[in-house]
Amino acid sequence: MIGVFLSLSLGTAHALQASPTTRYVASRRCRAAIPAASDLVCEVAKCFKVEGIAFFNAMRTPAALVAAAAINDASVLTRVEDDIKKSRSMMALRNAYLMLNLIAFGVETLCIFVSTHAIMRLQMRPPSTTMACSLVALLRGPGFEFEYVSVRASFMSGLLSFAAAQALRARVSLRESKELADGAMWLLLSIVAMLLVYNNSMSITYGGFGGLLGKWLCMSWALAISRLNFRHPIAVSGVIMTALGFRSLLRQLWLSTRGPTQTWPRL
Repeated sequence: MIGVFLSLSLGTAHALQASPTTRYVASRRCRAAIPAASDLVCEVAKCFKVEGIAFFNAMRTPAALVAAAAINDASVLTRVEDDIKKSRSMMALRNAYLMLNLIAFGVETLCIFVSTHAIMRLQMRPPSTTMACSLVALLRGPGFEFEYVSVRASFMSGLLSFAAAQALRARVSLRESKELADGAMWLLLSIVAMLLVYNNSMSITYGGFGGLLGKWLCMSWALAISRLNFRHPIAVSGVIMTALGFRSLLRQLWLSTRGPTQTWPRL
């Protein structure tokens, strides 16, 4: 320990006795080796208006395709055959198939609308207001975070709902061969699971799909509550219709798990 201390002391004394030119070169090398704090945060800020428009366009196009396919396939199982009427489980699968397709159509339509609105906002903004270090920094900033979260969460929710609906459709359509129907349903559900695995591991989210969906619901609820007054009747009616929709779904689930004589308590 004493030897190490002496060597460090001698090295320091030698550096202090060095010429001014040597000390200047050493200080330049030290400053070059340590990056500035501004470089660690953002190297170059540039305008990401074009990239932001391309991002929302890339989300809007597949959302339109999924929405068209969902509303087109929603009426496939509307004709109820006698064997399906006699089976409560088959009726539940049929109803779930219809509901998942309608959910997919609704959230994908929301994705299309929000994407279009975000593109219009980006096009009307001057370039100085879209300066950022990266596209993610721009979209996750205070100006476009709601649109970014809404588009990603609604598109993924609609895609998962549509894929799960196709799994239920395979189970109902191939019901005459139970093994084939089960195999097709589980394979399609495995694709749904793979979509979730890829989204949670490779995409930039708020802690996975669950965190992204929770963030979207919280931001949507905060937006509705901020305009929840009699001067904005659309927000009030939207909250009321959401509550009525969940009540009807819960009532249907209650009736599907009970006998035909059981009824939902009326309010």
